Amino acid sequence: MSKQDIFEYIVISPQIIELYDIDPVYLQEDLNTFPTQNPNAMTFSEFLAFLKYSGSGQIQKAPETKKASPEKRKASPEKTSTKGKVRFSPEKEQPSKTRAPAEKAGNACLLSDEILNTLREIYHQVDKYDDLIVPRLELVKKVREDVRIARILHKPAVHIKEIDKYLNMERILRQIEDEEKNAIGESKRAKEYISLNQFLRYFTNYETPDSLAEKLGEEPKKKSQKLTADNDEDFIEINPDHLKFFKEIFDTLPKKQNSFVETIIFIDEIRKNEHYKFVARDVGRRKAAKYDLQSETVEEVINRMENEAEGCISWEEVIQFFTRRGRPLYFISSLVLISLGICYHYLKRGKKPLSKAV
Repeated sequence: MSKQDIFEYIVISPQIIELYDIDPVYLQEDLNTFPTQNPNAMTFSEFLAFLKYSGSGQIQKAPETKKASPEKRKASPEKTSTKGKVRFSPEKEQPSKTRAPAEKAGNACLLSDEILNTLREIYHQVDKYDDLIVPRLELVKKVREDVRIARILHKPAVHIKEIDKYLNMERILRQIEDEEKNAIGESKRAKEYISLNQFLRYFTNYETPDSLAEKLGEEPKKKSQKLTADNDEDFIEINPDHLKFFKEIFDTLPKKQNSFVETIIFIDEIRKNEHYKFVARDVGRRKAAKYDLQSETVEEVINRMENEAEGCISWEEVIQFFTRRGRPLYFISSLVLISLGICYHYLKRGKKPLSKAV
């Protein structure tokens, strides 16, 4: 698929431009400087990678330089200025002009001051008694309902530099929720409320939890529970012994940021294990009522995890791949991926899809 055809598709697709925060002015240069096997074309995987990097802010415009002295201007005429040039650098993160990164242990906040102020505003709306302490779950609910936040739930909020992993707003909100839901006894009571500083630190001073990933998903919903179309998406039907087998492999691998292992190494270790051939054909997950992803065997789930998961994966994410939903909520929705795939293949066949294909 030529980069020119992709450019023509994106510039007339406002949904894609909005979803991935693409600047049409620089789109042509962004596409041309994005590294691909064929410098003039993209595979579908490269196309998705381009959209991912666009949304994460890794494709950057060079900052406007200060005015040079008359002597320097003679030596460097204005027409040779680098202003507006595009720099694609997945190895070296450069903060976007709309973001205000703050770092702790290599973790950078990618939210703008405007969004951080919006989070403060929502917090104060929930803080009815003005004592800077509010119910954790009520706060998260209000944040999700705010239209200013709802538009960016899928966008990167924090970058974990050590493993080059981006956490979007929805993922962090789920972590805030789960820290209360998975707490026990006195710890649960302590997690019921959250202060303003604690809340903001999830974004400005993010720290990977030590034990959260160990707790999540280890007790799948009981099969005796009555299932409905509203509550079946988190249901897990894989044999618990199979999950235990995967967990033992996961635990043997070196951890990054306390909770993550390299996805490729994890999957390779599963496939190399002699026991895997005895579980590969068993039920991995069944289809959820509200999601399009069809039922899969264990092997099919592992294969899909290899294609969809990021470079590093937590045990929490592994569990989410085996739910009826089939992937973590904070991943790009299957509907968006399917829509992009349809548009891409229409273009590949030389058709102009866009008003009819989506």
